[in-house]
Amino acid sequence: MRLDNIEVKVNTELIVALDTEDIGVAKQKVYELKDIVYGFKVGLPLFLSHGVSALEMIKKSGSNIFLDLKFFDIPSIVRKATEIILDYEINMFTMHILGGENMLREVIEHVVSKNSSVLPLGVTILTSMNQQEFNSVGFNGEIEKEILKLAYLAEKIGMKGLVCSARELTILKKEFGGKFKFVTPGIRLNKGSSDDQERITLPEEASRNGADYIVIGRPILHSNNSRKVTEEVLSRL
Repeated sequence: MRLDNIEVKVNTELIVALDTEDIGVAKQKVYELKDIVYGFKVGLPLFLSHGVSALEMIKKSGSNIFLDLKFFDIPSIVRKATEIILDYEINMFTMHILGGENMLREVIEHVVSKNSSVLPLGVTILTSMNQQEFNSVGFNGEIEKEILKLAYLAEKIGMKGLVCSARELTILKKEFGGKFKFVTPGIRLNKGSSDDQERITLPEEASRNGADYIVIGRPILHSNNSRKVTEEVLSRL
């Protein structure tokens, strides 16, 4: 990709989403794939079922942890949650930018005050939303334009990472260059498989558009040969 006549080369890394309630399945996938992926995402199903023990299992394997709980609450509650999770030795965690400037500021100020290397990620618009659903909840603009507004807010607060669809990466990269690390979910191995995701892309498209990390769950998690599928994804980056 070129930005203002400067060639931008991004080495895209893979995060496997452990979107399961079964800690045995999660552990199997971690130890099967830990040597070839960046790390593993723990979301609501696994965390609510097993809590910190799921994070400890991944940490014990030597892998990186992306804790994806998407904080969205009043500023004082989100700050307290941030204080707690910084003790978990994770690498990334998420919050909705729609939570507003004060909420975001509480998080960033606390992370900075602790001199933490953890990367807070601002979630823009969920990849499960298409334009029609986006408008149905009260937004009048196009998704891309609203995501740009959210990214400007994240930049203002001092955030260094965003979660977005790879479809929006080109415009975000053009506008912000290397100011953010971009994490992109909604990745599928072919365009005919979307599940409940709407704004999907292929691994190679996300990499070409400038994703720092792609997140893939079901295509790997539900495969009878997860390592083979993972190696296929890596070959396409």
